[in-house]
Amino acid sequence: MINKQSLLCTKYIRSIICDNIPALQSRVYAIDARQGTKLPFAVLVRDNVSATTLSKDGCVEDTVAVSVYVVSKGYDEGVKIANDIRNLLDRSRYATNEVRIPLIEFSGAREVFTDTPTQAFIQIIQFNVKIQ
Repeated sequence: MINKQSLLCTKYIRSIICDNIPALQSRVYAIDARQGTKLPFAVLVRDNVSATTLSKDGCVEDTVAVSVYVVSKGYDEGVKIANDIRNLLDRSRYATNEVRIPLIEFSGAREVFTDTPTQAFIQIIQFNVKIQ
């Protein structure tokens, strides 16, 4: 039986970001952050999981689409953090005893501004994560 870890993908991405992006000071959350969370912070969302490599025994590799939302008070600060995350993750690999990620690929970016509940700039960067 194949040990599938795809649904845990954001757990691994969070670990990589927290260990390497000091500006976030471990303020990386899954799906949502509580209102009033100190800026800057990041939110990870698993957008999609698809089986991409199949064998006679089942799926051996999935591709997980992950979005990283970087929320900051200042535009320049948010863009820098998003760029740091892109440079950290794009074309990288990750492995532990429980998971093997042979490739993380940058797939796109966009940005928005909100003034509710307070003013914030949001950088959204997207990745496709191969996971075995």
